[in-house]
Amino acid sequence: MWCELSVARHSFGPYIEGMDNPYKHYDNEENKQLYEDTQKQRAMERSIRKDRRTEQALRFAMENEKDPEAKTLLSEEYTKKHDRVKLKLDKYNEFCKEKNFRPLPERMRIARRRPGDTAPKS
Repeated sequence: MWCELSVARHSFGPYIEGMDNPYKHYDNEENKQLYEDTQKQRAMERSIRKDRRTEQALRFAMENEKDPEAKTLLSEEYTKKHDRVKLKLDKYNEFCKEKNFRPLPERMRIARRRPGDTAPKS
């Protein structure tokens, strides 16, 4: 019985003595380049998540700040970070289009925190 799992890029099947390797037509250099490109894609996603968390923290601090001067400074920082996230997203989408990868927005989402939310108790 043949079963293929594409989640981890592995395939499972019966071993048949003398059967040729069905994957020998794949080029090792091509696989290496694909691996490096997917690692770059993941690094870009991590960077976007990091900036989005900072952006979210700045927005939360800005909304809860009472001092108008401090609020203005936080607003400026928030705008810079927001623009940086948009620029990184544009570069990410351009990279995906260039490499013929499907953009994965679910990998760039962060948890939404609301006032009153607390960390999960363990």
